[in-house]
Amino acid sequence: MVHRNSYSLPRINTLGEVKLSPIYLTDDVFKKSDPSTKVCESTDEQVNDTTDFVKVRFVFLILGMLGIAILFIVRVNLSVAIVAMVNNTALNELEILTLETDAGSDYVDLDVCQRVENISGLAVEDGEFTWNEETQGFILSGYFYGYAVGQLPGGILAERYGGKLMFGLGTFISALLTVVSPFAVWVSDELFFALRLLEGLAGSVTFPAIQYMISNWAPPDERSKFSMIFSGGYLGIVTCMPLSGLLCSWGVAGGWPMVFYVFGAVGCAWYLPWLYFVHETPADHPRISKEERRYIEHCIGPENSDSSKLPIPWKKLLLCPGLWACAIMHLGVGWVFYILNAALSTLPYVAAGIFGLICSPALDFFTTRGYVSRMNGFRILLAIGEYSGDMLACSC
Repeated sequence: MVHRNSYSLPRINTLGEVKLSPIYLTDDVFKKSDPSTKVCESTDEQVNDTTDFVKVRFVFLILGMLGIAILFIVRVNLSVAIVAMVNNTALNELEILTLETDAGSDYVDLDVCQRVENISGLAVEDGEFTWNEETQGFILSGYFYGYAVGQLPGGILAERYGGKLMFGLGTFISALLTVVSPFAVWVSDELFFALRLLEGLAGSVTFPAIQYMISNWAPPDERSKFSMIFSGGYLGIVTCMPLSGLLCSWGVAGGWPMVFYVFGAVGCAWYLPWLYFVHETPADHPRISKEERRYIEHCIGPENSDSSKLPIPWKKLLLCPGLWACAIMHLGVGWVFYILNAALSTLPYVAAGIFGLICSPALDFFTTRGYVSRMNGFRILLAIGEYSGDMLACSC
């Protein structure tokens, strides 16, 4: 039953006389909107978001962030563990033994140690591998050789086989190979390098896959919020560096192998909730509410459904100035982050993780209220993130 309330408003007739005319307003005119309900507007209708406390798309956001954190952990854990793996004392002694001396000459240079006796009797607490700097660089680069290969086909594979499969399987394989890393390094350096290369190859398809999934799950006004998924990488590095050093110092199971066992096991365990809670699209999810599914599908629109059938404009992509600008920007950011070392190396990742969690919701706030356009908001944040770090690095 619709209740009508009568209100009288002044009206002036053609003779200039003021009269009161009743109007009738239904209750829905005064109905207040639920502040917890978001509305996605289009030209023909309005669709309300679900009022559920736990939204399915935010479960995907959290698990995606944890997956990115695991990928960064298995990428950089060797950088910390290798300090405990290498026997630097024995390596220095070997360098002394290999000095070129003229054994047939009667002249003996007193500044050069001709022989070192009883090296095994030295009290050494270093690691078990005598890797020189060249070998260390060779092993550390293995992951990135594999990682560079799968970037381009990763997106194509995600469209063909699904982003859930490619991201989940790539993360799981990387974590599983991390668990068996100590056994590979005990066999040979070459096998360890090959394993790290395969680990990077498995991880290379994950970033294109997660971006493909974001396009299926994130409404346009929440895209910046879903960019928090990539902040998991910085949080993973911040977690990995101190915990790796702690695991090495404990000495359990040899110290450094625990770095690979623990983080690899965490990555394998992550795969189970990913399989259960995450699905390719809202239409595939068996536990999503009707309101949330309708809201996401209405906001995203039908244009994403047939995107895999569209031809890829390779020429336009390669000649696009914006694409090369983004590539150069990421090159600069990566350069600044990776040249930092020692105790202060985690600080950029701490700052990046914190500001990533803050700026993403802030951008949604300003864009939805019309203070700044979405494109200009992205440009401002990219400029701040890029140039501030580079200028600080140049001033060091």
